[in-house]
Amino acid sequence: MSERRFDDDEVREILDRATEIRETPALPASAAARAEPGHGLTLRDVQEVAAEVGISPERVAEAAQALLVDRAALPAPRTSFGVPISVAHAVRLPRMLDPDEWDRFVVRLRDTFEAAGEVRTEGSLQTWSNGHLQVLLEPLDEGARLRFQSLDNDSKQYLDGGLAMGVSGLLLAAFMGILSAGAGKPIPMALFGIMAGLPAVGAGMWAVGRAKAAKWLPRRDEEFHRLGAEAQRVVSDGSGRITPPAS
Repeated sequence: MSERRFDDDEVREILDRATEIRETPALPASAAARAEPGHGLTLRDVQEVAAEVGISPERVAEAAQALLVDRAALPAPRTSFGVPISVAHAVRLPRMLDPDEWDRFVVRLRDTFEAAGEVRTEGSLQTWSNGHLQVLLEPLDEGARLRFQSLDNDSKQYLDGGLAMGVSGLLLAAFMGILSAGAGKPIPMALFGIMAGLPAVGAGMWAVGRAKAAKWLPRRDEEFHRLGAEAQRVVSDGSGRITPPAS
């Protein structure tokens, strides 16, 4: 772990876990000074930064280990021809949500994602899902884990369709070029227009898909982090209250 480097978001989450504060703390100014450009902080760096705000190295090491374990439990990020189209997040809870808290949390999920979704129970495992969007409440040896994962299938269809259309246009152009050369006749204007139009339309579709994914990913990631923090507050203060959606 000493060779693993953590970016700013990971350092904040480690400090959050180490202090059991369910909000993102500000990083000390020394964090930026310690970070290797483009590489982040090592565990020892994070421990030294945390010591400045009174967090013990042991708690930081435990928090970093828990972060790595949770990250390993998440699905590998998916891309479509280089464009990220999936997002996942996991938070540790000191205990499972009780049935009433889970019911209220499901209501919060439905309000946030504007979907009824499907609730499933398998032993002590609780799941809420809506298509490619899944939220899992899992028991651990100590406490519980809440996992969020989602795939932007809408953007994927635009990206895949745009690439397929562009490639089809290029293949058609190559095929017609071979036929035209063999027959000694020029390519008909109608076919020429189709060959020129397919790659252009495909490029447009791909650009739309990329733009949609660029808006979707940070919004969904923010929703996951906000909901995870709400669940942590619920089990920490024992109130059972779920924050209502913003109007």
